[in-house]
Amino acid sequence: MYEYEIFYFQLYADAMIFCQVIGLLFSTSARDPGIIPRNAHPPEPEGVEGGLDVGSGQTPQLRLPRIKEVEVNGISVKVKYCDTCMLYRPPRCSHCSICNNCVERFDHHCPWVGQCIGLVSSTFCLPMAMFLFIKFGTVSGVSFTVICVSKSGSQFSDGMKLVEIVIFCTRAPLKILNVK
Repeated sequence: MYEYEIFYFQLYADAMIFCQVIGLLFSTSARDPGIIPRNAHPPEPEGVEGGLDVGSGQTPQLRLPRIKEVEVNGISVKVKYCDTCMLYRPPRCSHCSICNNCVERFDHHCPWVGQCIGLVSSTFCLPMAMFLFIKFGTVSGVSFTVICVSKSGSQFSDGMKLVEIVIFCTRAPLKILNVK
């Protein structure tokens, strides 16, 4: 009887962790990762007077400096210009080539979540990865329990249903995350 209690506890723990992983997955994918809004027009270059005469109604093509030094709280910080977003990016901000946006505290573009992991979404991504790791551990524990009990000669009532539940608990997260 002790083996059955362990098995059902593992199955219950697996279901709870599965719900936690799915909740964190939706929380991560539904939040803005920290995208910095684009500028409609490029910033005005410093040190250029308004009296530029190009002639025949053409707009002057000014090249903005790639790196600019700004002072933040008395500390000199170098910021880079993003041609796509037309802004000087704050420190620890990077442009994601997949999303085509500048993301604050950019870590990576996650294919599972379908967006960048940045300032806001990183608070949900790390626990999701941790619970996913625990989920695979509980599925392994359930599988190991089924194998040990079946080899020891004990019989589960409706043993095939229990094996199907273990297979479902293993396959469902992979199907949801589109992992083949």
